[in-house]
Amino acid sequence: MGLDMYLYTNSKKVSQEVNDMADEWEGKFQAPRGIAVQWRKAKQIHKWFVDNVQDGNDDCGHYEVSVSDLVRLHDVCKEVLDSTELVDGERIDDPSRAWELLPTKEGFFFGSTDYDQWYWWDVQYTERKLAKLLDCLEPKGDGWHVVHPGEPDWYVEFYYHSSW
Repeated sequence: MGLDMYLYTNSKKVSQEVNDMADEWEGKFQAPRGIAVQWRKAKQIHKWFVDNVQDGNDDCGHYEVSVSDLVRLHDVCKEVLDSTELVDGERIDDPSRAWELLPTKEGFFFGSTDYDQWYWWDVQYTERKLAKLLDCLEPKGDGWHVVHPGEPDWYVEFYYHSSW
């Protein structure tokens, strides 16, 4: 058991692009169709969604996520990575900025709340996946659509869901 988290999409193309089989490190999280990003025990990412998308409700519900939310999460992850350093591959040297920008969350089956290599890797994984996802999209009218030559032009939606 543990904290499992999913960012669902209605776009098969986005799911395929974000979960490219050539992606070496991220290969352990190959998401099935309809899942753009999948995490396990990434409690800092879960807390971000609870605080910024779910209005503080940590209830394992399905919540719509806007592209602007994903841009903000990507930027927070990038800032954490740019302002911290992983020392000896095991711990973050000074986690104060990480604690300020993307704090961990305690919970039954959530795992450790340390600012260590697992925290760092989850942030790095999230930043990489969201960068790939955002590269697939373009603004159009009041929404976003998938960028892919030769494919139909359709709007894309995202939903976050967690369970434990």
